[in-house]
Formats: sequence, structure tokens, C-alpha cells
Amino acid sequence: MTAQGRSLSFAPVLEPAVRARHLKSVIAAADALPGGRAVRDALPGRLIAEVERASGFDWLPVEHDVAMVRASAAVLAPDAFERLWRAVVIEGVEGPLLGLLMRTAVCMFGYDPAEFARWVPKAWSMVFRDVGVWTSSLVTGGSAVLRLEGLPPACRVPAFPRSVACSLGAIPVLTGRSGSARVLDASEEDGAVSFELSWGAAQEASAS
Repeated sequence: MTAQGRSLSFAPVLEPAVRARHLKSVIAAADALPGGRAVRDALPGRLIAEVERASGFDWLPVEHDVAMVRASAAVLAPDAFERLWRAVVIEGVEGPLLGLLMRTAVCMFGYDPAEFARWVPKAWSMVFRDVGVWTSSLVTGGSAVLRLEGLPPACRVPAFPRSVACSLGAIPVLTGRSGSARVLDASEEDGAVSFELSWGAAQEASAS
């Protein structure tokens, strides 16, 4: 009790978490890849069961996502790993989790990859809770440098930034461009990662 006789109340401490819909998309995208069932087989059965039982908008521990990242990095070739995490985003913008955000972005800016890059923090906050903060987005010409800081310890493994870079690589695809994304630098000590996203002109993609 306080001196005034009132009880103190504290906000609950929220653990880093991820939407179940995202995890369901990872499993579905892996199952659709040639040889991708190996990802499911590499995961604990109880994790798969928990994801399948959950509602798409439920929050689950971010460690589930990290387990999927590590399993996919272990059993997939690098090009298949990239396709998996890019496909998760492409599927996500067609579904209930990111669909409205995608439609809003297109209505406001068209298919401009620079504007899509600036909306990465909004999309991230819809998928993850307390899993780092996007602190900057420097867009110049056909590229953007984005920085993610304060990743929780569970996410400070090399495969996690790789999966995020592959996910960012969906932006050129969604905007009808050629392009790619890569990790520029990563610090496991403080959980900070910088990414570079690049894209070509629209006609490049159509001509390729």
C-alpha cells in the first residue's frame, strides 16, 4: 500500500513475441519448397503443435521463430533459405496480417520500393513485439540502408539477420523490380544489425 492507502499497480512485463500467423506462414512456405519438409522434421513436434493450435493473431514466444530460422538454415541450401524467407513476406502481404498495410501503401505511393522500405517498421511491429526497433532508413536512389537495434538475446544468432535480409528482399519482388538485400554488419553484443536493400528500375524487371 502507498502512504495514501492505494495499492500500486504495475504494467505486466511483455516477453519478445511473434504472431502465430507468421509462424504458420513459415511452415506452409517450407512445406511448399522442394525438400522443405525437412524444416518441419527438424523442429520439435510440440512447437509445431502449438503453432497449429494458435489463432493467427495470437502472440507466441519469439524463440519459436528463431527455432524455425535455425532449422531452415541447417537443412536448406542458401538459395532455398532465401526463397523461404522471401516467400513468407510475399504470402503475408496477401493475407490478413499484412494485407491491409500493403493495400494502404500501394494506394498512397504506388509500387515505389523506396516508400516500401520506409514502411518496414510498421510491418515489423505487426509481426513482432519487443523484438528490436528500426532506428533509421536512409534511402538514396536505388538503395536503402536500414538499421535494426536492440534485438533480444534469443535473436542474436547469425541466421536471424540473414532471414530478415531475405525477407527484405521481397520488397523488389512486390514492387516489380529486380533487387536484393544483404546484412551490412551485425553485433551480437548489443543486437544491432544494418541491412542494405537495392533495386533496379521497373523496366529492368520486365525485361529480364
